Amino acid sequence: PELTDIRCQIDGARAASTLSREYWTPDIILGATRDYTQPGPTLYSAGVAFPVPIFFWQHTHGEIAQNVHRERELSADSVDLRAQVQQDVRNAYAAASTALRQATYLRDQLLQSAGAVFQSTLASYSLGGASALEVIEARRTLVDAESQYSDALATANMARWDLERAAGTSLNTFGPGVAP
Repeated sequence: PELTDIRCQIDGARAASTLSREYWTPDIILGATRDYTQPGPTLYSAGVAFPVPIFFWQHTHGEIAQNVHRERELSADSVDLRAQVQQDVRNAYAAASTALRQATYLRDQLLQSAGAVFQSTLASYSLGGASALEVIEARRTLVDAESQYSDALATANMARWDLERAAGTSLNTFGPGVAP
């Protein structure tokens, strides 16, 4: 259930509690009548009535207590849901931040190193100092590094999507440089 749904349910439970409390508050009834049935002078009468329920304590202990309990239960559910959402956001942020740091490391360190090794091995091969097998091995290492980087980018994008889902909004709404 969403937080808005729980808020609406809490408002409904409060209204039910208020209505239950008003049950045993006496209603004031005012009345006035005119009697046309008798020949002679017209009779007028007026009155005030205060109806009071006889067994009001049963209603107080039953329905009011039940409605107050429902209010408290929904309030506790609201607190639990907020805590769960906050924990989801914290977990998603941690995952997104870690994935972004990993992708950055792979781009800045591993790809740079693998590219430099491949270029130097290729230059050494062209001068006759390295074998074709060493060039192939350096190229395989570079391709593996590129594959790891693309996997890290995919993981970072999924982690960002999870963070946006947990936050309930796009990270672009916070401005540039805010997202992990």
